[in-house]
Amino acid sequence: MQASVDCNAFKNWPEGIEPEKISDGSIVVEEITDVIQAPNGYWYPKTIEVKQTSIRKDYKEVPLRITSTKRVYIQTNPEFPNGIFDINTLPGQ
Repeated sequence: MQASVDCNAFKNWPEGIEPEKISDGSIVVEEITDVIQAPNGYWYPKTIEVKQTSIRKDYKEVPLRITSTKRVYIQTNPEFPNGIFDINTLPGQ
């Protein structure tokens, strides 16, 4: 006995993947919530909030939760040792 499959039901899915077998999902969003302007006029992110949903079937409908916060510290006047950008002194050369 063979089962018949309605191929039109899967026309938007990659071949061989059945929609009902796709696992639950989640969403991750990184949002820049604060910025800093360097003396040269360039703007940089200062605080980035990472928000996400847990892995669940209704992940597109649930509110995002802040799961971590990244803080960026920039040095606006770095001093580089002589030769730091010399290709011949890099590891593996």
